[in-house]
Amino acid sequence: MSSSVRSAVVLAVLCQVLTHSALAEDVKTGRYTMHKVDDGFLRLDTQTGAVAYCKNNEDWMCKPVEDTTAEYREKIAQLEQESAGLQRKIKLLEELIVKRANEKEPAGLSGSGKGTSGLQLPSEQEIDEALDYFENLLRKFQDRLKRLEQGKSQEEGSAL
Repeated sequence: MSSSVRSAVVLAVLCQVLTHSALAEDVKTGRYTMHKVDDGFLRLDTQTGAVAYCKNNEDWMCKPVEDTTAEYREKIAQLEQESAGLQRKIKLLEELIVKRANEKEPAGLSGSGKGTSGLQLPSEQEIDEALDYFENLLRKFQDRLKRLEQGKSQEEGSAL
């Protein structure tokens, strides 16, 4: 064997030993956790969260496993942004409703003082108008009863 071939073999063996010892050291320190599956292992990198599938065909080889949760994380982030935006809009609308309600409320009737608790009592004029209305209603009712009684008595008189 030539010295260049021998050097290449030694270098390859040295690289493999160093890689294996580095991996073994990472496993010992807890960076990686290994989980047995059907025909190999799943290796979890506890620092990055990356997952690899390791299998021994002719030599041990680990291939990264596609992270399908990234799509869900992106959707969750998008929904959280939308939710925050909608919550801001709700707050603005609530503030607008309160502002408009305060603008429509007459001065001195904000619910503070004299136990009115925000209710507006009718004015004297409104009370008089309501009583006049009921008084007219009662008069009409009494007049109608009188007419009915008179009609009934006339019917009785003519029947005799």
